[in-house]
Amino acid sequence: FAGGLWVDVPRIGSVISNCCIVENTAPSSAGGVCINVGSSVSGCIFSNCVVANNVTEVGGGGGLALVSPAAPGVTNYAHDFRMYNCSIIGNSAIQNHSDAVGGGIYFRWAGLYLEGCIIRSNQARSGAGVFFDVPNKTQPFALRNCLIAENVATNGSIGGIVIPASSWLDNCTIVSNYAKNSIGGLSLSNGASATNTIIYHNCADTTHP
Repeated sequence: FAGGLWVDVPRIGSVISNCCIVENTAPSSAGGVCINVGSSVSGCIFSNCVVANNVTEVGGGGGLALVSPAAPGVTNYAHDFRMYNCSIIGNSAIQNHSDAVGGGIYFRWAGLYLEGCIIRSNQARSGAGVFFDVPNKTQPFALRNCLIAENVATNGSIGGIVIPASSWLDNCTIVSNYAKNSIGGLSLSNGASATNTIIYHNCADTTHP
């Protein structure tokens, strides 16, 4: 885990700001940053950070992974983990296996809120930009004023982003993402919402545009 930065069960209100996490590699999840949610209430804020050109060789989260080894004892909601004005660019989950997901961001058993962020030019088998994996789907996900662009799902579905139930996007742009099989731009689950959002020039095909 965590080629670059490991954050272990941070206290709510912890802040990581003005950092560059660049060109790190991990043999499993989180080439750049891994946040261990743990089994109790936790949370942190990332602001004005760059997470770029990181690689995970197996597993999810080329750039950032927000994970717990099992379902936490309490629910961590979107406001507990927040990212403001961050760039997640050029990260990869490179193995051609079903768990090579979330080239930019992968999160499991936790909520996440992003505002003013750029998620661009990331690669994974599926869910190249952002991939959400929460079996009980109780933790929400929210994006505002974000750009999701030029992410590539190399051998699966969802080039841009997958949004689970009870989550929302507002004033975002999802553009020029690609998936080899299906859903080039956005996968919106039942109960999720998107408002004031541009979804343009995304592609799902057997050949790259």
